[in-house]
Amino acid sequence: MAVPYPGTEAKPRSQNDDHLAGLATRYIEQNLDQTVGWDEVRRHIEVQYGKTSAESARGLLLAVLDLEWTGAMQYDGDRFRRPGLPTDAKVAPLQEVADAVLALGWPRPKDGKRSRTIHECYLELGGRYRHCDVYWAMHGVLKGKRLACHRAYWSVLGDAAILADETLSVAKRAELEQIVEAELCDRYVASLPHHVEREYPLDNRRADIFDRKRQLIIEAKAYKDDVVALGAITQAMLYRTIANRDAEIVDRVAVLLPGEPSKLARQVARTHELDVDVIWWDGNTFRHEAFE
Repeated sequence: MAVPYPGTEAKPRSQNDDHLAGLATRYIEQNLDQTVGWDEVRRHIEVQYGKTSAESARGLLLAVLDLEWTGAMQYDGDRFRRPGLPTDAKVAPLQEVADAVLALGWPRPKDGKRSRTIHECYLELGGRYRHCDVYWAMHGVLKGKRLACHRAYWSVLGDAAILADETLSVAKRAELEQIVEAELCDRYVASLPHHVEREYPLDNRRADIFDRKRQLIIEAKAYKDDVVALGAITQAMLYRTIANRDAEIVDRVAVLLPGEPSKLARQVARTHELDVDVIWWDGNTFRHEAFE
């Protein structure tokens, strides 16, 4: 869960978060004159207080953001220290920081890597901006508009680069595919001017979106390649058949993709007269195209 920008919290921080942040804050403040970094603080919280890895990471993130935001600490990427050096990063407008993050180049120019963590972006910016400002610029300005976040990894919106990682296990890939599809659905639903049903039960299956106003069932996919797109089309057509078994509920079906379908996919759909719509993200907005 992302940490809200100061002053924008929808609800107060939980007691558990306050406790975890307090553990990390005290240890950092006691060691600002030493060489102490992220890993050491996490180990201290886990060993001394019996916290899990997830708890230590959460508490440390909250503490670091708070201490940086209030000016009580500088984070140099590998250590926490007292502020006061001429090289200290200054407060910067989040839009300026967001522009600098995008200007790093996506994919990364030096090696073609298509995704980065917030920490990697912070390091590549070379100390020009505070870590907390990079964090909030990416979550508050870029997320869902220019960049997508899959767990800790950020990539250009609509780019399934994280799924191309050959080191992913089958289980991890399936988990990430579900996350990508869910985020794609959420963005599309948020772009609509009217209410739709997020998930629609069909026997023992579920369609991703049902737009009752347009009598439209939508099935989302994490990839845009031909096999996946055409498979999703037949899946959506099956859903229409199931939905209309007892009454005419669904008029049309659509496939929601993270990018533009290929000419071949269009050709196959039209050659075989597949009566379906395709909705795809073009980098700025969702486009709706009918294959008729």
